[in-house]
Amino acid sequence: MPALDVLATALVVPGMAAWSGWLVLSLLGLLALCVLITPFAVAALKGRMEMLEAQLDEVQGQVRALGMRLPDPTPTEEPVLRRPATPDNTKPKRPEPKLDWPGPGPAPGPARR
Repeated sequence: MPALDVLATALVVPGMAAWSGWLVLSLLGLLALCVLITPFAVAALKGRMEMLEAQLDEVQGQVRALGMRLPDPTPTEEPVLRRPATPDNTKPKRPEPKLDWPGPGPAPGPARR
């Protein structure tokens, strides 16, 4: 433990409390632990991804087989053409409101009494 005390003392942030060195040391230890654990997490992820890829290939094969069994689409009637929905034909037009503005008032000027 004396080696850690020396290291924590060397990592003390100037102008901060003495325990700031231990804080920096613990953060560095946590970072080192994350770097060591990351390859194992990626290896486990790779296996799961390969399993999902195999399932996806199987589902795509089933969809392909179902598509082969369907008959070719042949139109029996003329398609019905409809007008596209535009703002002009979706709702009735309402009349614009008419504003009754007051007429021109007296010319601005000094008030007389």
